[in-house]
Amino acid sequence: MPDALQKMLSTPTGWLIFGGIIVMILMTNACHEGGHALVAWWCGDRRESIRRRASLNPIKHFHWFLTLVLPLLSLWFLGFVLGGAKPVMLDKERLGPRGLALAALAGPLGNFLFAGFVIAVLGFLMGAGFVNDADVVRSTAWRILKPAVWFSVFLGLLNLLPIPPLDGSRVVHWFLPEKLRTPWLLLAPVGIIVIVVGGLWLSGQLERFGFGRGHPEIFVAIETRMETWLFAMSDFWKEIL
Repeated sequence: MPDALQKMLSTPTGWLIFGGIIVMILMTNACHEGGHALVAWWCGDRRESIRRRASLNPIKHFHWFLTLVLPLLSLWFLGFVLGGAKPVMLDKERLGPRGLALAALAGPLGNFLFAGFVIAVLGFLMGAGFVNDADVVRSTAWRILKPAVWFSVFLGLLNLLPIPPLDGSRVVHWFLPEKLRTPWLLLAPVGIIVIVVGGLWLSGQLERFGFGRGHPEIFVAIETRMETWLFAMSDFWKEIL
C-alpha cells in the first residue's frame, strides 16, 4: 500500500476523504458514460440498453473489473488509480460516422462539465468562508473535490486522443474514407497497449526499467492549472458574496 494512502486511512477523517474520493470518481465515470448514451439516443440509437445507460446513476455504469479490481490493483502496486466504467456499446451502423463521433465526444464533454461543476462548488465553499483560505489544502472538502477535478479533467483529455479505442479516434473515423473506417477501429488492441505503455512512461513508472525518466511534469502542469482555476473561482464567489 502506498505510504500516502496508508497515512490517509489511519484516521476516521482519512476514511471519510477516501470514501468521498471514490464517490466522486464514480460520478465522473457516470458523467462520461451517461454522456455517450444520451447523445447516442439523440442521434438515433433507441435501443433499451442505451436508454438505461443515459443516466447519472453510477451503479448503472459499474463494471466489476474496470471500476473495482483495476483501480484497487493499480493504486496498491503503482501508487495511482487506473480504471473506468462499463463501456457504452455504440452501434456504428445505427449512428453513422457523424453520430458515432458526436456520441463519442459527449463522454469527454461530460467530464469537463462535471469538473467545472466541482470547481464551482469548491470555489463557492472557499469564497463563502466554509473552507479556510489559510489552510485550504488540509480541508476535507479540498482533499475530496480536488482529486475529483483532476481525475475528471485527465479522463476527458485522455479520451480526446485520436488513438483507438479512445473517443478521439471516433472523430478521426468520421473523416476517414469508407474503406479505412473499419480497419481503423480494429486497431483498438494495439491502441490499448500504446496508451498503457505511454502512460506508464510519461508518469515515470518505466524509469526503473531503463526507459528514460518520462515527463511527469505534464501531470504537475495539469494539477497546477486546476489549482489556478479553483482559486480563481474562489475569488469570483468572494466578489459576489
